[in-house]
Amino acid sequence: MTVHLIGASSSPGCANFGFGQLAKDHATKYPNASDYILSNFYMDHGLKSVSCVKDALQMIGEATEPCTLGNLQLHRFVSNSREVMEGVPISERQGVWYIRPPPAGST
Repeated sequence: MTVHLIGASSSPGCANFGFGQLAKDHATKYPNASDYILSNFYMDHGLKSVSCVKDALQMIGEATEPCTLGNLQLHRFVSNSREVMEGVPISERQGVWYIRPPPAGST
């Protein structure tokens, strides 16, 4: 199957299968991305909490690579960290996102 209708009752299962197969196919070259996709995705939504900005940006970069190889685009990233969002291209961010400047005197 190369095309699937969005909104069909089988869509969640097909998306989970496709992402899972993609992760397994590229597990040797992208082990962290594979683990992230297999353990933290439902349909096309990934959710994970990490302890630092470096880990978040690394996870985003690593997860994007095998998806690109599978002709999929990970996008609509969102984070509560300004530094993480600054590391994500504007075109890949969720909706309208702006970064508020820090309060005066907080730096």
